Formats: sequence, C-alpha cells, structure tokens
Amino acid sequence: MTTPSTIPELVEESARRFGDKVAYQMKVGSGYQRLTFNEMARRSRDLGAGLLAMGMRKGDAVALISENSLDWIVGYFGLSMAGGVGVPLYSELRGPEIEDLVRRSDARYVIASRAVIGRLRDRLPGVESVIVLGGAGEGGAASPAGGIVSFDAVAAAATHASRRMLRSTDVSSSDLASIVFTSGTMGGAKGVMLTHGNFTADVESVRRGLPIGSSDRMLTVLPFHHALPFTVGLLTFTSLGVETTLENDLARLRDRMQEIKPTLFGGVPALFKLMYRAITRRLPPLRLRQSGAPGHEGHLRSGDLLS
Repeated sequence: MTTPSTIPELVEESARRFGDKVAYQMKVGSGYQRLTFNEMARRSRDLGAGLLAMGMRKGDAVALISENSLDWIVGYFGLSMAGGVGVPLYSELRGPEIEDLVRRSDARYVIASRAVIGRLRDRLPGVESVIVLGGAGEGGAASPAGGIVSFDAVAAAATHASRRMLRSTDVSSSDLASIVFTSGTMGGAKGVMLTHGNFTADVESVRRGLPIGSSDRMLTVLPFHHALPFTVGLLTFTSLGVETTLENDLARLRDRMQEIKPTLFGGVPALFKLMYRAITRRLPPLRLRQSGAPGHEGHLRSGDLLS
C-alpha cells in the first residue's frame, strides 16, 4: 500500500477504502456523535468549497483554535483540500497570546470555539472572517474580525463554481500544510513550517513500524494542535481505517475506556503519570508476607509500587 503524498489524497483514499466504517466518534450527552470515512471526506469537501466561496485561496493561512472535536477534523481536512495552511493553536491560550500567534502566522481566517472567541476582544489584523464552532449563539462576544459566521454556514456557502474550483485545486507534497507553534519553553513560541510531504513521510514511517489495522479502536485525549497526536493519532490512524474516539476530559477517561474498550491509547509521560496516580490513590494498602518472618505481615502502600 502506497502512502498518499498529500493530506487531501490521504482523506480521499481513506474514504474509498473504508467507506461507511466509523472513522471518529465523540460522546455528547448520553450518546455518541459519529463520522464515517465517507462522511468525513464529504463534509471536508463541503467546507473546503465553502471557504473558497468566501474568498479563501491556495496558500492562505487558517488558524484552528478549539478542543478536539469532529468539526476540528473536518475543518482541518477541508481547509487542506482548498489548499490552505492550517495553524492549529492551543485552545487554552490567553487572548493576547492567540492574537499574537494569529498575527505572526498571517492567518486570513480563524476557526474557533465560542469560548475562544469570547477571549478575543480586539479586531484581529488581517483576519477576514471568524468561523465559530457550534454556532454564533445569542449574546456572544462581538466579532474580533470583519465578519463572524457559523461553521455549518461555511459549508452551506459552497457553490457549483467553488466546488469546481476545489476539484481543480492542485495540492502537492511540497506545499506548506501547517504552521505548528512550539511550546516556547526556550524563549517565545516559534512557528514550524511543515509540508504535506513532511506529514505523509511520517505517516509512512509509523505505518511501517506499528502493527495497526482497521480492526483497531483508538482512544485519544491529546490535543491535535500538537504534532504527535495530529500526525499519529489523526493522520496515520485515518489512513489505516482505525476507529478513533475523542475525549477532552481526563476525568471521563475511565468511562470511555470501559465503553469502547480501545486496543490503542496514546499518551506522553506526564499523562501516564497522572493516570498512575489516579489509579494508585484508589488502591487499598496491600498486605504481604515478609520473607524470613513466618506469620509476620507488613504493609505495602501504593506509593511503594515503583520503589
């Protein structure tokens, strides 16, 4: 199996191969919202055509500022199909930090949650439209840009002409796909410019190195604005037909694991440390028999398990 050379090719190939199989799901209320691979590709095309109808052109930067969601995935894939450059940003950044990174990336469009938009009080220089996830709602914050539009309205804005434009948009492996900002632990955050070829080469490396297939189920809690969960947890697993469940709240992690029984779970050391502490806090003291002292029992507490 040859790895596609661009992210739009990866999305389309996954839809052809896996069709109506569930690609992503997320618990909302008492049930799950789901996207199949076909729906993922169709909704991404609709959004990409809508962005082109709004005036976006190949090479334009689009900032994505939200927790993980089905719409985050559609948003990134859609702007990518339209030839845009994704600028994923951490949703918990303060307003001035977001405004600075949006300005530095020269983003013309912003896709953000209502909570994020509420922190943007000033007009964002150079931003033509802010696209709000979940709808603008009543009593929302004033638009920090020239216009504010709901996420669903962007797809609805697609025309026959913009759909033809989308089909004719030539995205190559050497085109810029994302500007990923570093955490800024050594000075200020720096924007790392990554091409479609950079991402697809990483996808191919992971596919060769891990025994993963379409029968696997992934649970992810790491935010997609980081390169690791984006490249492995989103792009690679999408290309392999893995069913991916999104969860943003660590307090609900145990519930999701019990419900979906994942075969795959990705994390970083800090996450696994939190999980370990949460588990061991619930353990009662363990009783053990000490060698050389028949009948004598001591106590082994949870904190001793790593000693």
